[in-house]
Amino acid sequence: MTDFTPGMMAASARLFAAWQSAGTERRTALEGLTEPGAIALRSRYRHLLDPEAPPGPWDTGLTWEQWQEIVLLENEGDLAVRRGASAAGGRAACEHPPRGRVAGGGAAVPFRAGGGDALA
Repeated sequence: MTDFTPGMMAASARLFAAWQSAGTERRTALEGLTEPGAIALRSRYRHLLDPEAPPGPWDTGLTWEQWQEIVLLENEGDLAVRRGASAAGGRAACEHPPRGRVAGGGAAVPFRAGGGDALA
């Protein structure tokens, strides 16, 4: 599994805090954060700023460990696709936990990877 750099981990922690917050708390958590480069973080950053997104907090039962597992695996799947790895390899990385679900069956983090939908 590909690990994030310290800067990516810091961005991930701020995004997680925003994901667990509502309204003005969310904006405060994102204040000054530059849009991350990794697709797993960038898609969540954009979703948090989307004016049409439902109000939060979202996925309050999601733990930091689950969040990290999901975004690291999604990042790994994106890297596999960019390397030209097989669709099966990219799909395997993105589907653990299956389809971004956590224990209890709730959606953990929506996969908004654009072209990554080709893996489905």
